[in-house]
Amino acid sequence: MSIGENIRRIRKLKHKTLMDIENITGICNGSLSNIENGKRNPSIVTLNKIADALCIDMWELIKS
Repeated sequence: MSIGENIRRIRKLKHKTLMDIENITGICNGSLSNIENGKRNPSIVTLNKIADALCIDMWELIKS
């Protein structure tokens, strides 16, 4: 499973929308969508922001 797929899966499990994550992180939902769809690779800083918004450890997003 890719990082983007993990982000989407966990985001949906936590009942968060892309807009929810955008409001918390400041990352536009277009960029978040591109990450989830594998069109863009997130930086470590971005991964950390997303993980914080989902209240998980960043490594949960990386493991397959």
